[in-house]
Order: sequence, then C-alpha cells, then structure tokens
Amino acid sequence: MDHLLRHAEGGTVVLEMCSCAEEERYAGSYERVNEYVAGMIRKYQRNTLFILVDFHMQRGGLKNLLTTLREDISFVHIEEGAGSRAQAAAYLQRLDAQSSMPHYTEHELEQALGDRRTFRASDIHQIHEKLYRDALKNKSYRAYQNLDFHPETTVQKPVQDAAAILRDMVGLKQQKEILEQIVAAFAIRKMRATLGTETKRPSMHMCFTGNPGSAKTTVARLLADILSKENILPTGRFIECGRADLVAKYVGWTAVCVKEKFRAARGGILFIDEAYALLDDRSGSYGDEAISTIVQEMENHREDVIVIFAGYPKKMQAFLDANEGLRSRIAFHVSFPDYTADELAEILRLIAHQQGYTLTEEIVTHCRTQFSSVCRQADFGNGRFVRNVFEQALMNQSQRLWTLREQNALTEDSLRQLTVADFNVAALQPVRQRQASMGFSVSHA
Repeated sequence: MDHLLRHAEGGTVVLEMCSCAEEERYAGSYERVNEYVAGMIRKYQRNTLFILVDFHMQRGGLKNLLTTLREDISFVHIEEGAGSRAQAAAYLQRLDAQSSMPHYTEHELEQALGDRRTFRASDIHQIHEKLYRDALKNKSYRAYQNLDFHPETTVQKPVQDAAAILRDMVGLKQQKEILEQIVAAFAIRKMRATLGTETKRPSMHMCFTGNPGSAKTTVARLLADILSKENILPTGRFIECGRADLVAKYVGWTAVCVKEKFRAARGGILFIDEAYALLDDRSGSYGDEAISTIVQEMENHREDVIVIFAGYPKKMQAFLDANEGLRSRIAFHVSFPDYTADELAEILRLIAHQQGYTLTEEIVTHCRTQFSSVCRQADFGNGRFVRNVFEQALMNQSQRLWTLREQNALTEDSLRQLTVADFNVAALQPVRQRQASMGFSVSHA
C-alpha cells in the first residue's frame, strides 16, 4: 500500500471502505488495519486527494476511520442523493443501452425495479449488474433458465437488542434508571444545541462498584451498544483492560500504552477492571504514571470516550481517594449490590430457560433455600455462582442418565429434565470454617 500511495502522489486515491462480518470476532486485527490506513493517509495527505467511499449496505468501516482521523484532517462529506422511480427507470434504460450483452425490454427493466419508489444511483447500478449477470441465462441460453445451484444455508440466530437484554436482566433497577437518565440528558442536549444554547458535552465517565458476578462487565458492554444505537457514542466500541494492559515494563512506555487504549476506544467505552491494581506502594511508579495519564486522557477525550472504572467497593473507594483529579471527573457512581436469594433463583430460572430447560417449582424452591445461606459467605460469586450451580447440576444429570441408559431409552424429554437431586452440588454446600491448630509440646527428661 505504501508503494501504491507513493506512486499516486499528485493524483487521487479512492478507498472503498467495506465492513466485514468477521470484524467483531477479530476486532484487534481490524483496529490495526484501521490505524495503518490512517497512518498512510496522514503521510501522503499533502500531495494526494483521498476519496473515502462508504456503501449504504455495508456501513461501518468509514465511520471508524474518520473517528481516528478527525483530529488531523478535515473531510468534505458528500452524501449520495436519491431520485424518483421515473428517473431510476430512465437511468437503468441508459445503462442497458450501453451494455454489450443482449438488451432488456422496457417492461423487463420496469419489473427489475420492483415496488420501490425512490432509488440511489448505486441501487440502479446493483440492479443493472444483476441483469448483466443474468443475461446469459435469460437472453442468450434460455435452456438454462430453470437451472440453479442451491448454496448451503445456515440458520442465523436473531441478534437480540441490547436494551431488551438489559431490561430482561434480573434486578439492576438503579442501573436501568441511570441509563434512561443518560439517554434523556443527551436528547435534551441535542435540542439545546439546535437552539444554540449548549455546545460543551458533559462528562460521562463512570465508576461501577460491586462484588464478583454482579454484572458490572455485562452492563458496561450493553451500555456501549445502547449508546451507539442512540447516536450518543459514534462507534460503540468496548475496550476492556486491566493493569497489565496499561502499565509497561520500561520507562516512558506506560503513557504510550494508556494513550493507545484511549485511541482504540475512541467513539466507545474504555472499561478498566480492578482499577485499584494501578496503585503502587511508592510514589512516582509506573502505576502512578498510568493514573496520571488516564486523568489527562479522560479530559482530552471527554467528547468521544466514556471511561468506566470497575472493582470491589472498598478498594475502589481507596483508589478514588488516592487521586482527587480522578474523582472529580467521574459523573456517575453506580453500585452493583449483591443479589438476594429471590433474585438468584430468578437468574437460575433464566439461565435454564436460555439453554432449553424448564425448572420445576420444587427445584427453584430448593435452590432458593440454599442460596439464602450460601450468599452470606465471603467471596460469594453472585450471578457467576448461579451459573456454576447450573453447570454442576447438568454434570449430575449426565451421570444419572448415563447409568440408566441400558435400562431406559433416553428421550428428548429425559435429556431436558432436571431433578432436585441433580442440584445437590458441591457449590451449594456450606463452606466449613476450619481452624488450624498450632502449638508445641514439652517433654520432661
């Protein structure tokens, strides 16, 4: 690419930005590609005209690149317009007349337009390309009209809306209310901006405190998706990191690592888990450098990055007390309390339903009773603990069915049926406090 751009200096380079279905699975790789392309554009921008093309049917690639470049380069945005059906028909007839393949009748071209009333130029080109590909079969070799190949089909699972997922989650009343406040605040801010009464974006950084398994990370991920769909966040990226990702091994590298994370999260959320791990015993350490850089970047990127700090309540309190500049930049402090026994029972029921199992009331009552005692133990895992209970119950069920396979044929109902005995799992057994005995003996000679 560097070779091509070097030889294109003094001319025009057109980059077609296509999003890919694999982009979410390999977000890190695509981020590197994005950064490389942005670097090439910065390098050759003085002597080259860059035209970045985004397709309406494949949105995604251009928005991320523009977010990376907008601080360095100004772009002129040209949006493709739309025309009427009569204009579309005339344009399609002109393309057909210029084609080297057998031509279509005016009626056939009209049918190719379908029932739509408005068209973009790119829509007409797509229709014409399909007609061009089908011309051999429909015009030149009509004997092959009824022959076609049948590609392998895969069932696509519907992507559930993030707002619906959060709404269906057990508990989290405060978190749901805060999300509604954020969306409402931005809606009003947009109205004020149209009237010219407000221009500066308020701070949106947050602090999530709660014990393990209280859904802090899950809510943060959903929040990125929801705010993106509400046009509050440009990209909706979610970058999760900890001390190992922010603190480098050598002098001067820590600030670079922190800035890279902010750049990667641009337009989305930077989630810093167990942020108190950045605190060191001595001042001037790499951890202090990381915190100072985070505070600086939070201010530099207040328009396009939301930082969420997460961790245990007491440790997070100590972390915020250690840096007043950090505390003053956090707008929302959200507490994730431990789930009650009733909420844990509902989570268990929801997990079972998602995996195709229906729990009887006897099972739910049995587990609720056990949850009442287990949830008071130290280091309780909340929702994560419930998932472990369900997975151990499935192991017990598998062992039970395996021993009965020769006596009774296994049916679909038996494979999906759980019993109370299956939930007599190790996770629900009370932790016995063992006191180690120490002492010595004296022997008399």
